[in-house]
Amino acid sequence: MTTATVLRQTQLLNRLVLDLKTAEELGQVERLWIDPTLHQIVGVVCKSGLFGGKKYTFGWAQISAIGDSVIVDRDRELDPNQPLPQESLIGHEVWTDTGNKAGGVVDYLFNPQTGEILYYMYTSSGWAGVMGSKYILAPTEITSLGSKRLIAQNAAIQNSISHRDAIQQNLIQVKLLPDEQREQEEIAALEGDVQSFFDRGKAIADQVAKRAKETAEGVTEKAKEQYIQLRAELEAAEQTETPTPPPVIIDIDEDSVEVLPLTPPEVEIIETQTTPFPEKAE
Repeated sequence: MTTATVLRQTQLLNRLVLDLKTAEELGQVERLWIDPTLHQIVGVVCKSGLFGGKKYTFGWAQISAIGDSVIVDRDRELDPNQPLPQESLIGHEVWTDTGNKAGGVVDYLFNPQTGEILYYMYTSSGWAGVMGSKYILAPTEITSLGSKRLIAQNAAIQNSISHRDAIQQNLIQVKLLPDEQREQEEIAALEGDVQSFFDRGKAIADQVAKRAKETAEGVTEKAKEQYIQLRAELEAAEQTETPTPPPVIIDIDEDSVEVLPLTPPEVEIIETQTTPFPEKAE
């Protein structure tokens, strides 16, 4: 990465365009044209008049200086045999060489002295993109370009760093306007709030799950104890079960009443011999 001061393409939009010789106001920057094969700004389109009806196109060679306004030297001639490519790459989809969609190009960083594009900025397809986080992608990490999308190395996408983090780590030095500085701070605070919200939600969910597990384990243990106790009671009842008492007789005399168990009468088995009947005489 570079430590040279760079500008974002969006910072140049709507900036005042002045003529170097006459100080005449020519309009405002409407868009930038780039050569995608060279990753180089080649032209600036200026709008002027009522509702921006008039258009002027200036080649990068005609740009004399870029400050709070863009100074144009209209006396510098352009090569008529080299028409300006009309490409911007803004809005291009970003895909990886493994076939996954990573996001979309929303801006790029360029060297205001040379017009060289240093990094493309894209938003992620995930929740970070919803929050407005932008990541930087070097032109050397782009493997192919088309009319609607570009393909980048998957490793570069996986290891890409956010634009804000790159600034904080002094990997790139970008002149931020007051509104952009406030936007960066608001995004950082909002991302922190969202992350904190997710962290709190996860902590609550984990706590609820833990309590539910403990409750379930408690219920299971209690049911187990009740089952063991009930089984023990049933086994004790089977061991101590009193057989149905036999019928009783009551013996009454003059002094007392006594309940005696009824015992079956003794049965004497007598072996007998049988004599066959005599045969009837004929």
